[in-house]
Amino acid sequence: MIERMEKICIYSVKDQTDDVVEDILKCGVIQPIHAQSVVPDEIKHVLEECEISDISKEEELINRIENGITVLKKFSAEKNLFKKRPFITYKELTEEKVISQSIEICDKIEKAEERISKLRRDLAEMIFREKSLVPWASFDIPAEKCRTESAETYFCVLQGQK
Repeated sequence: MIERMEKICIYSVKDQTDDVVEDILKCGVIQPIHAQSVVPDEIKHVLEECEISDISKEEELINRIENGITVLKKFSAEKNLFKKRPFITYKELTEEKVISQSIEICDKIEKAEERISKLRRDLAEMIFREKSLVPWASFDIPAEKCRTESAETYFCVLQGQK
């Protein structure tokens, strides 16, 4: 008896094609063939566009958003894990307006993070300078008396027997 055969089309990401085919072969229920000969013309252009499209911009935006979330979590006062998040559909999330707002917010977070880093470096430098002046705290001559219009006084410290 000859069984009636059905055709199915399975689409996968190019990098995962081998894994998908291997999993299908393990099931033993279908015989995969290369799709170039059986893909309808109306779908071919969609597949070609998918191969051509560069998702690096989207990946970069995702990385920027994840980094922004990480930065903001450091400053979050609220630690409630059960806070209700607003519901948003995929269509709303992928609107150009939402994406441009996300980019603007990422820019602001990155600028604020750079500013915070600069302020922390400046603070560390000031603390270092302050610590370097501690040995001079007991100096009994006022600093303004150490110079005149034509001369300056320099004080040096020699360590040990030199």
